Amino acid sequence: MKTSKSLALLSTTAAVLALTACGGGGGDAVATTTPTTPAATTISVSGMVKFMTDIMGLTSDTTSPNDISTTELAVDETSEPASI
Repeated sequence: MKTSKSLALLSTTAAVLALTACGGGGGDAVATTTPTTPAATTISVSGMVKFMTDIMGLTSDTTSPNDISTTELAVDETSEPASI
């Protein structure tokens, strides 16, 4: 067991040293073209509002809302009644 741990430590250390010695590759070539500036991204508020109203229009809202009592939410249904 001790041999396998020391072997794992040795191989990990060797791998780390090998990777840190890597200069990144690519040589000394310098880029000949300059990068272009990307176009600015704009968000249309009216387009977003139209999208949201279209989504709301796809759903049917024909049911009545459920009446949820806060007491029912606080009581665990699986618990036994406490004696008073």
